[in-house]
Amino acid sequence: MEQQRDNSGALFKRKGEKRSDRSPDYSGKALIGGVAYRISGWKKTAKNGETFLSLAFRPADETNGRRDDRAHRDADAF
Repeated sequence: MEQQRDNSGALFKRKGEKRSDRSPDYSGKALIGGVAYRISGWKKTAKNGETFLSLAFRPADETNGRRDDRAHRDADAF
């Protein structure tokens, strides 16, 4: 397997049906500044009718892509 080069990544069309309208159409990985990220991509249409990809990056070591802010607030309360 080829090692990924820094500041590069790849997106792949997701297989199967979307779980919801918010589920990404594409997913992949990137290496930016030596840090691994997961990429999610959504195919969207601009007001002028042109299609584009909207992207979101999150560190690959995050389990669900979202910080549990409630848990952080609760921990700060002690």
